[in-house]
Amino acid sequence: MKVLKFEKEKVAKLKIETLTDLWHLSRILEPEDFVKSKTLRNIFIERNGQKIKVGRKPMTLKISVEHVEYSKDGKTLRVHGKIVEGPEDVKLGSYHTIEISPGSVVEVEKPNGWKISHLQRLKLAQQKQDSYLIVAVDYSTATFAKVDPAGVKILEEINNPHPISEDKNEEFYKHVAKRFLELVDYFEKAMIVGPGFAKDHVMKIINSLNPSIAKKVFVGFVSSVHLPGVNEALKRYSEILLKKSRTAEEVQLLDEFFKQLSKGGLVAYGLKEVKKAVDLGAVKTLIISEDLMKDDAIEELARKVEEMGGNVEIISATHEEGEKFRRIGGVGAFLRFDTSDV
Repeated sequence: MKVLKFEKEKVAKLKIETLTDLWHLSRILEPEDFVKSKTLRNIFIERNGQKIKVGRKPMTLKISVEHVEYSKDGKTLRVHGKIVEGPEDVKLGSYHTIEISPGSVVEVEKPNGWKISHLQRLKLAQQKQDSYLIVAVDYSTATFAKVDPAGVKILEEINNPHPISEDKNEEFYKHVAKRFLELVDYFEKAMIVGPGFAKDHVMKIINSLNPSIAKKVFVGFVSSVHLPGVNEALKRYSEILLKKSRTAEEVQLLDEFFKQLSKGGLVAYGLKEVKKAVDLGAVKTLIISEDLMKDDAIEELARKVEEMGGNVEIISATHEEGEKFRRIGGVGAFLRFDTSDV
């Protein structure tokens, strides 16, 4: 995403470049925001007392956002609301849906100003974020997953129809390797993991079919396949492979948080304890689950931390560690000093 202009901390002019940008935009937009963009509007004429659609006319409209949704194919963000600004022949107050896709330029206006969570999302969207293909495979199943700033998504699973027949396993490994080669060009890097030797068999076939691909593929151990195997790979190998992935950064941050929590380190969790630490100026890094940032009290807490020189990290719940963090309240902090006796 490119920020073309940012005026008075209220209006941002943005160029949407990728599908991931659409995801970021969907997290930024809220009801009562204003969105302005070029769009197509249906044109009707009256005939025999009936309205008849005669076409669509390009125009620039500004609407007050009521709700946002993805199109069925996931390639367009549909922003619906009442028109507040447009050409003279368009009735203000009537409803319209602006469809936003890669290549669109939009102006987003937040009348009450941009919250910390929105600004962090905007900053994140401007960074190049690699996407990764992870394949967790054993002799019976191969799980293909995509990891990008939007989180972890299972793309597909391939099952071995003859898992107990060693003679047939080679056919299964070839099928997995060929599917891997069909997908891998869409990703910056890739990882093949698993509990046994299946991963090595698949990698050997990949090397025989396309030796040049080896430089972008890492092979590693995990104890299972399916989603648990993918999540384990994220935690185990985030430093090695996924350094540019926001999802991996979040997993790594929360992994350290839970380690410190388990041994009584300099961390706090829960709104009451974290607020106490903030008031004492003890918070080095505040961690907040993304869905809690809609709460004005949480937003104020985050602003206070930043004013005192601390960092704020807003965490998604689209991966295992993020969901685990949300289950314990979704508010935590790394501390500068111990506050338990204060």
